[in-house]
Amino acid sequence: MKSKRILLVFPDVSYDSLHRGYFHYGLASISAYLKSRIKDIEVTLFHIRDKNLSQGHFREKIRESLPHIIAFTSTTHSFLLVQQYAKWVKDLDDEILTVCGGVHVTLNPEEALTSPTLDVVVCGDGEYPMEALVNEWIVNKRIPNEKGIWYRKNGKIIDNGCTVVADLDSLPDSDWQLFDYMNLDAPKQGLGGIMLSRGCPYHCSYCCNRKLANIYKSSQASYIRFKSVERSISEIKNFIGKFPTIDTLYFDDDILPLKQKWFFEFAREYKKEINKPYWCNIRPNLVNSKIVEALVNSGCTRAGIGIETGNEGIRNEILKRGLSDKTIIDKVSLLKERGVYVYSFNMVGLPRERKAELLDTIRMNANLGIDKIQCTVFYPYRYTDIYDLCVQDGLLVHSKWLIEYHRETTLEFDYAQRNRIYFTELTINLVAKLYAKSPKYLAEFFLGTLYSHPSAILFLPILNILLRTVLASGTIAPGIKKIYRLIMPQPSTGRSEK
Repeated sequence: MKSKRILLVFPDVSYDSLHRGYFHYGLASISAYLKSRIKDIEVTLFHIRDKNLSQGHFREKIRESLPHIIAFTSTTHSFLLVQQYAKWVKDLDDEILTVCGGVHVTLNPEEALTSPTLDVVVCGDGEYPMEALVNEWIVNKRIPNEKGIWYRKNGKIIDNGCTVVADLDSLPDSDWQLFDYMNLDAPKQGLGGIMLSRGCPYHCSYCCNRKLANIYKSSQASYIRFKSVERSISEIKNFIGKFPTIDTLYFDDDILPLKQKWFFEFAREYKKEINKPYWCNIRPNLVNSKIVEALVNSGCTRAGIGIETGNEGIRNEILKRGLSDKTIIDKVSLLKERGVYVYSFNMVGLPRERKAELLDTIRMNANLGIDKIQCTVFYPYRYTDIYDLCVQDGLLVHSKWLIEYHRETTLEFDYAQRNRIYFTELTINLVAKLYAKSPKYLAEFFLGTLYSHPSAILFLPILNILLRTVLASGTIAPGIKKIYRLIMPQPSTGRSEK
């Protein structure tokens, strides 16, 4: 057994009975960095996919790995679970150092440290702080005063700011083998995920990027960072070498063609050196004929774009997207004219959204001929502008904690609107296809009738749940499974919390 042992914990739970788990780029990078910098270190992962995990099972994992440090990653959705797991750690062995990082605690490390069972919070990128913690805690039982490391001392919180890895090329390739990679959701479908950048320059009201950018400013490093083209191609080659059965890559960057000069060079080298089909995300306002040409020529077969809502007023006045209907229509048309499969991101259950605005979202996706619609239920993350709006509108009176942004709303809507939200999130692909393929007068009659009787529409979500249960059992014919996946909503490859 190695002398320095770290257990990384990824709470990756879901209501979805088919969920096999996501890959976590941050944990895989931290693991690779620690292994490259510290001799005699053992880094293991506890990938939790069972929301009903027992304390006994958790303790068994700790006894197996005998870690000196247990480090959790956390989103808003998983933070209550992290606090419960940390308590289980301390109940078992108070000498184990408990650390928490991730977007949720970076946004408010002081609040996270009110949890008595968390010893340390990491603010920002985790590679450098974790190296310092391993070297100091395991050898000297001391928490170091290093950038990004927050902790309690004599009843006070020690604030060490935020850490940023300014040069992504300085990091080793991700530790893909930390995970049971080929059994995760995306790889099971022949998809391999790569991330070549960190950060997003846009300040949509529902996203944490504005606050994250302000936090990262204190580090004097750029919040928006890309790996060099040369390094990116090298990493992709190494990834393909480890997982040769992956036939399509998806780039999980917020916006792959954000920096056009970088992207044009990358597209040329990717075609020459890799030449595999790939998927990526792009913001509609960045789509132009040159970008589309580079996407298509380099092998992009699917582009993910954020529509978010089909109602222009809500999209721009509330979500602060700065995207007109015309921009979205024109840019999606450019992509589809060149044969790119378009996957749209949408939300329902937005503040000040009622039946009419929900129908706008269905109509826009249907009229654009979107190939696949991802629809999630809006969740008001703290430290965002839209959270304040929800408080102002009295929509968070009895807000509840949810483990993901599917199925339920935490806002105070009436019974009819809650049913409409639930129905739309579960069946938007089916409803949009029916709308697009019907005569307009019939389609409008269908939508109007359906959404005017929210109690009656619950039969489709119930059918969906029954079908997913059967699918999970593995007893359904492959043909029926293929049809189901075509019309019903499926988990994305992993949309980060924003």
